[in-house]
Amino acid sequence: MKQCSEILCVGDIQFETHITLDPALTQLLGKADIVFGNLETPISNRGHPVNKVITMRTDPAHLSELRKLNLKIVTLANNHILDFGVEPMFDTMRYLDEINIRYVGAGRNRKEASAPVMVESGSVKIGFLGAACTLPLDFAANDSKPGIAPIHVNTYLRMDPVIEQEQPGTPPFIYTEPDGDDLNYLVEVVKNTKQEVDYIIMGIHWGVPFQNRVLDYQAKIADVLTKNGVDFVVGHHPHTLHGLSAANNKVVFYSLGNFVFHYKAPVSLVKKFSRIMGNMQSSPFSTIAKLSISKSETAIELTPVVLNDEGNPRLATDKEAEQIRLTLQNLSADLGSGIEFEASNGIVIKVKVNSQT
Repeated sequence: MKQCSEILCVGDIQFETHITLDPALTQLLGKADIVFGNLETPISNRGHPVNKVITMRTDPAHLSELRKLNLKIVTLANNHILDFGVEPMFDTMRYLDEINIRYVGAGRNRKEASAPVMVESGSVKIGFLGAACTLPLDFAANDSKPGIAPIHVNTYLRMDPVIEQEQPGTPPFIYTEPDGDDLNYLVEVVKNTKQEVDYIIMGIHWGVPFQNRVLDYQAKIADVLTKNGVDFVVGHHPHTLHGLSAANNKVVFYSLGNFVFHYKAPVSLVKKFSRIMGNMQSSPFSTIAKLSISKSETAIELTPVVLNDEGNPRLATDKEAEQIRLTLQNLSADLGSGIEFEASNGIVIKVKVNSQT
């Protein structure tokens, strides 16, 4: 029996037409035991757009394009899977079943949406989970309603009245924290899953798009989940790279960036978002996280990827890979992460976790 399992975690996947890959990337994906990513679009011809700023939907005629990515498992817990209503979400599940891609993070109720997918690979058994903090109105599943596995977030504004007297208009400090009931619910799911598997990999949709900041609630969620059995947290949604951290000696990928992303926002919408959100850090850079795991050890490597103008990925050049390594190194240092990055074997970046006490 093969002792070591090789798992590739990729970023956001949104496709509208043909997906093109360079041969080297096709080979990399094809050699993996498991490829896990975030499917950021419903696949359906049914439904109507819900009342939100951006709605996405993919024609089922393009379903076979997903085969090119060698996906084995996807998380559907994101802010677009219900863009055209509940029926397209169920259509997506049915289409994924047809091409043997398993899914987490969505279901007929909260229990089903929060349930793990468990896979035996090599000598280990791995549990996959999905949840989202990005929750448009009515996207969250509850005990009797379909939707996605939720972690609601509370946002607070704090102002210093003394400073406001002297400096009127000083922006308030924003503090965020996860909803305790939602987090406790997922902790119980994690604990129960851990009794049946060796490792848990959890995809979480969180953060602010086109920004490099990791928010209070993200760090809190990462800390709680890794303390209770999650071994790897894989973040999606910001559409740009974020740093890594070693929470409780477990690895948190706060955002891997886009992996395939065909949608192009209208210029007017980008300008509107820029006025609201400030400086938007749009970037074609992404990474594929390779987790080599066995009963006794774990090794982590990152393969730098660049998206072309059509939103399809290719392997980075040596120069681009070094730029991505330095970006990750700087972003991770800001998190006080205990993570080191070193280049090896061409463009591959090795990740070393410094043990914390």
